[in-house]
Amino acid sequence: MDTIASHTGSDNIFRAALNHSNSLSKPINRYTLLIIIVHLLVFVAFIILLSLQSKSKHEVDLQDNLQMNEEQQANQPVDDNLQTETIADYEKDLIAFKQSDLFNQMITNINKRKELDTKEKNTFIDNYETSPELERIRSFIYTSSSRLNGNELNYCLFILLGFKQKDFHRLFNLSQSGCRNLKNRIKDKTQESTFNYIFEEHTGKI
Repeated sequence: MDTIASHTGSDNIFRAALNHSNSLSKPINRYTLLIIIVHLLVFVAFIILLSLQSKSKHEVDLQDNLQMNEEQQANQPVDDNLQTETIADYEKDLIAFKQSDLFNQMITNINKRKELDTKEKNTFIDNYETSPELERIRSFIYTSSSRLNGNELNYCLFILLGFKQKDFHRLFNLSQSGCRNLKNRIKDKTQESTFNYIFEEHTGKI
């Protein structure tokens, strides 16, 4: 009897072990697999998001640093004596422009007291602002000031060429009353030595 009971118990243990082994060897069902895949995708997306945020923050910091450097450079004081000497070096560019047909056209129109119409003004301004003879001095005045606008730059060069304030409106898209305010705005934006060089040494020579 003990032997039979022993065999029966052994059979039961063997069957239980076999059933457990079979349950472990069953393939993972689709639902479980789907959950695993979803979790993996969420994890990968999270890693990518962190990477993008880190990159974006780095780019913002870089732009802030560049802007800060530009502002520091713009706020650095300029040596007045050095600037006066530098702008004076462009006299030869002004002389070269005075040999051009465009300069002769300016003199002719002003002497005739002729104000160009809008189309003629736009054509003239395009040629004036792209004149190679005035390119260097235009760039110098712009970069050494607090960012003069187009009319203000054109006016500075107009005076440097020896013309009078009252004639500016004849060639450019600005009223006579608007011209009166230009000089004050330019004074606020430029170094004193540059302003004096333009408006005291060159005003109304033609």
